[in-house]
Amino acid sequence: MGTIKFRPIRNIYWDNNGRAVLVFHEGKSYEGEFHESGKITATTPYYDADDYINESDIEIISYCTI
Repeated sequence: MGTIKFRPIRNIYWDNNGRAVLVFHEGKSYEGEFHESGKITATTPYYDADDYINESDIEIISYCTI
């Protein structure tokens, strides 16, 4: 539905086989996708993985519809 730029308001971790790994650093800017369902996905620049992120963990900097 659209591309967003976001900044995490805290470090974001994802589960990697039972181990929490840091995927987005607090304060840095990243890009993600906003879906019709209202959910946001993003690909971490540190691993070859993407997943949902909680909107409560980020500040949306900009939004562009496709």
